[in-house]
Amino acid sequence: MFRGGIFLLISVNLMMAVIAMPLLREGRNNTGNEKPVGISPDDIIARAQDWVNRAVPYSQSDYTDGYRQDCSGYVSMAWGSSQPGHTTYNMEEICYRINRWELQPGDAILNPSSHVLLFHYWVDNDSFYQYAEIDWVRV
Repeated sequence: MFRGGIFLLISVNLMMAVIAMPLLREGRNNTGNEKPVGISPDDIIARAQDWVNRAVPYSQSDYTDGYRQDCSGYVSMAWGSSQPGHTTYNMEEICYRINRWELQPGDAILNPSSHVLLFHYWVDNDSFYQYAEIDWVRV
């Protein structure tokens, strides 16, 4: 029986409580100052797609490439964060809030202590493609 995994989905509306992005997105940090970074939005999406291609299943106890196979481990892996990755509880420490229209590929949409996903691109004003590690048993 299939229990979970990574999916590229269309989401309708932003249902998460917090919109966040990597602290060191290209050219910005949490203070808005210019700062070079080592990972681009294209790199983040490519890393996320790699787990999709490999069909890495959801797990809070198993690891792939040194990262937990849950939603926050998946986002941490895509961002190139330290292993085993952040959790939804502490991910806000490396992110900052933005307006939904500022979302760029590889940014995260976070509901602290619950779920995080990667934004890919807008389909229209209310729908977007996302990358997410999902536990279908708990949904």
